[in-house]
Amino acid sequence: MKITRAIAGSEYLVALMLVLLIIAFRTFLHIAPNIEIVTAAAITTGCLFKNKYLAFAVPMVSLLVTDLLLGNTLIFIFTWSGFLFPVFAGIIQRRLRLQDALYAEVAGTVSTLFFFFWTNLGVVLTTHMYSKDLNGLLNSYFNAIPFLKNQLLGNLIFVPLIFLGAGLLLKAQAQIRISDKELIPLSGHN
Repeated sequence: MKITRAIAGSEYLVALMLVLLIIAFRTFLHIAPNIEIVTAAAITTGCLFKNKYLAFAVPMVSLLVTDLLLGNTLIFIFTWSGFLFPVFAGIIQRRLRLQDALYAEVAGTVSTLFFFFWTNLGVVLTTHMYSKDLNGLLNSYFNAIPFLKNQLLGNLIFVPLIFLGAGLLLKAQAQIRISDKELIPLSGHN
């Protein structure tokens, strides 16, 4: 059906824009440690995209490209899987019909906290920075608090911006296609 193709085309365009934006922010537009837009893009695609494979592809492709450019260690297992959580949060948000920026912000905060605890566990397990016991884990969490603050602050700003921006782009794309009469009328009347 033409309507489905229009929505899918809009999602691919927004996905490409988000991937390019993430790559830019992770490479040459880097603001500060742990201020990132992957979480915002992941929540947005999980909530607004009908194509869930594409929703998961946006953060994963972005991370793959930037890690190839910047390098990474075994911690990538934890960072990549940590950025899958916000996609799931966005999907849950959509299923609960809570598709607005306020709920995206809540999902962003929860996702940031999950990422913090998950990746710092990864630091303890995959590096020699901390002892591999509860004391090492607690030290890792304590020492990472400044990074958590940055990530929370960044996501307080970027989650609603990206969520609203992508939502507007998807709506505009659908309206442009409808106004060009590329789609069949929804009412069935001619």
